[in-house]
Amino acid sequence: MSVHDGHRARVKERFINGGLENFEEHQVLELLLFYAYPRSDTNEIAHKILNRFGTLTALLEADPRKVSESCDVSINVAVLIALILPISRKYSDDKRQRGQTIDSVTKAVEYIKGFYTGRVDECSYMTLLDIKQRLINSVLISKGDFSEVSFDPRLIVSEAIHARACSVILSHNHPSGDPRPSSADREATKSALGVLKPLEIDLLDHIIIAGEDFYSFNKDGKLNAVY
Repeated sequence: MSVHDGHRARVKERFINGGLENFEEHQVLELLLFYAYPRSDTNEIAHKILNRFGTLTALLEADPRKVSESCDVSINVAVLIALILPISRKYSDDKRQRGQTIDSVTKAVEYIKGFYTGRVDECSYMTLLDIKQRLINSVLISKGDFSEVSFDPRLIVSEAIHARACSVILSHNHPSGDPRPSSADREATKSALGVLKPLEIDLLDHIIIAGEDFYSFNKDGKLNAVY
């Protein structure tokens, strides 16, 4: 066994026994890179990459092409790194979709915040509920590099009817970190209410996620519907 092999075995054992709780950022990346570099010193490579991006969070959110070009690593390595956040979101989505009843602002925020983990662009989701406010499905209804939310009324109606939803929760993120609604956010909420009300589908909430903070139109008394 080489020096590298012995070190790798100890790092893996440390992770198996205790998770990543006491790992430093470069050690987390070093462990991940074991699976891209079978024989190389990944500690040195991890330091080089993090020196370029500053933090593990910034690295995970970066475009893989930029990681490959700026850190002189293969696109395979960059894609391996880029997979972490989408896989985490899929895991969170699956956990959330198991027969939940979403009958409070707290439950709604807890459910939807995982959609926006690591997202640096602004996007919008519609969460569809049955008559007992049990989860039917959540769908991405807009995505892009823009500064304000945009709900397509036709898509909202189409998705709600297709799912036979009795109520809906709209949400979007503010990558800026400020959850306060803009005038465009208020207009989008008003528009959604206008298209759903004739269908007798309740708009329970429009929630804005900004990191760990959030804003709820319902909680702020801006909607008539209640959980």
